[in-house]
Amino acid sequence: MKHIDRLCMERAWKTAVVVGYMGEVGSSLFEVFDNSPLNVVGYDLGDEDLAHSSVHHSAVMHVAIPYSDTFVTTVVDWMTFVEPVATVIHSTVPVGTTWEIGIRILEADSMGIQDGTIRHPIMYHSPVMGRHPNLAGSLTTFEKIIGPGINPTPDSIDPRPDKFIEQHFLAAGMRPVFYKTATATELAKLASTTFYGLTIAYAQEVSRWCEEHKVSFQEVMDNTTRIYNEGYQALGCSRFTRPRLHPGYIGGHCVMPNLDLLDQVALERGLKPSELVDLIRKSNEQHAVDHPEEVDV
Repeated sequence: MKHIDRLCMERAWKTAVVVGYMGEVGSSLFEVFDNSPLNVVGYDLGDEDLAHSSVHHSAVMHVAIPYSDTFVTTVVDWMTFVEPVATVIHSTVPVGTTWEIGIRILEADSMGIQDGTIRHPIMYHSPVMGRHPNLAGSLTTFEKIIGPGINPTPDSIDPRPDKFIEQHFLAAGMRPVFYKTATATELAKLASTTFYGLTIAYAQEVSRWCEEHKVSFQEVMDNTTRIYNEGYQALGCSRFTRPRLHPGYIGGHCVMPNLDLLDQVALERGLKPSELVDLIRKSNEQHAVDHPEEVDV
């Protein structure tokens, strides 16, 4: 990667390079940037030669490709092709991935910081919240949480990386909120989708209870939750409200695959996989047996 000087950094916030712009997350990011004053360039996997032939080292690269066993290597390769001032990973990844990518780049290029010149990968993780498949509206509605990876933070660097990234996101119409580390944002995303899966699994279990007792799920769960929520909201205690979810089969490419990412991290660190995760899987498997018509073919 090229060494990035202060002038290059000041220019970079005006240009976004989206890798994986054909997917749900990438296309939505591209749309948001394209409707902003920023310049935007989109690449899909397989476009490495096009990226390498262009000059993008005055840009922020946004990674929006699905996680896989080759994710870290792929992102490192794209950082080498594009040579961005900063890289923001929007993908849902195992905890520690952003840090690992930064370490790989440091080891490959032996970069450091000298005389205020950045010789260091500026890395961030920024998970996506919202309703699939069209996420553009969600990107500008929810606050965009951002966690720094192995970033240079000496006072000699001006503008500081966080301020530079904040300017970039604000210009695109997004509202950045910084967490202390990328580890926190990586875990926040996995915890969020796991909670969603847990609430559906609970609804599945209550549905089974209702079937056993021959009573209405609508009354036992849905109506009761509505009354409960409205009452606590009237009392000014909205923090106690509960989600109103129905006991459908958990499919798609979000909740269940993310449970695998949690297990992967646990196993890699010699830890016992979460029993809570296993409960969600078992409930969903039982729901598939009870309601095979709901399972995607």
